[in-house]
Amino acid sequence: MNGNTTNKPYTIMDEIRLLTKDDIDVRVAQTTNYEGKVKVSLLLYKDARVDMKILDELYTPMGWKRTHRLIGDRLYCLVEVWDKEKKEWVGKEDVGTESNTEAEKGQASDSFKRACFNWGIGRELYTSPKITVELNEKEYTRDNNSKIRVYATFSVKSIGYDEKTRTISSLEIQDRFGNIRFTMGGQSVPKETPQVVKTRRQVTGRGETEVESVPYTPVSPSQYWSIVKAYAEGRKTKDGGDYRETWAKKTHARTEHILQFDQDVDNYRRGETTN
Repeated sequence: MNGNTTNKPYTIMDEIRLLTKDDIDVRVAQTTNYEGKVKVSLLLYKDARVDMKILDELYTPMGWKRTHRLIGDRLYCLVEVWDKEKKEWVGKEDVGTESNTEAEKGQASDSFKRACFNWGIGRELYTSPKITVELNEKEYTRDNNSKIRVYATFSVKSIGYDEKTRTISSLEIQDRFGNIRFTMGGQSVPKETPQVVKTRRQVTGRGETEVESVPYTPVSPSQYWSIVKAYAEGRKTKDGGDYRETWAKKTHARTEHILQFDQDVDNYRRGETTN
């Protein structure tokens, strides 16, 4: 059951729905570097807004409540649901862990999400397979200490469940360009989409054969990031040209280089790069 109507009293026995792909976020949990290959382990998770949405759907906004209490230095959250049949509040409680920033706020959010797990919201995420994706060289950078910084982002393209056991039975993970990078039971190799090919031709002004025959000649890192910054800020070259197009033609950039450039521009605009 996914919700209630005003004509049907809800009870705590109503089944909490399974998460949809739009309810689930994906984040990088761990990065490994072995024999020159960089791989990331991905984690499926839900945020507190999903918990609140599902509680509202099933019990209505007035049919549930949350309270927090501090025991020692740990913050606990109690999520209670009103049972109309028993005429009483029934609750489930759990404790939170500190986040790296805003410790008190992090504990409050984490304890709430954990309490909602106790109610069964998102518990199916515990049945997720191990998700490992190999990155290409343009999806990460290394700093002066060889620390890897991942720029790639991922999302759930599709997810299926065994309804009886409420466990994940199928899963597809895609990158920001819509390429399938992981399927349950195996990893998919990303392929170029027609739009990617079209973008490359528009930017470089070259066809397939010429792109493959001319080697990529990158500029220095300092020049590259100056160009990224200029393009992100909407500036023009001295002759009034486009920085992105000028850079692509000068370096004979291929698809992966152009996509990485666009991603670096997005990261710069969001303030997520220190270069």
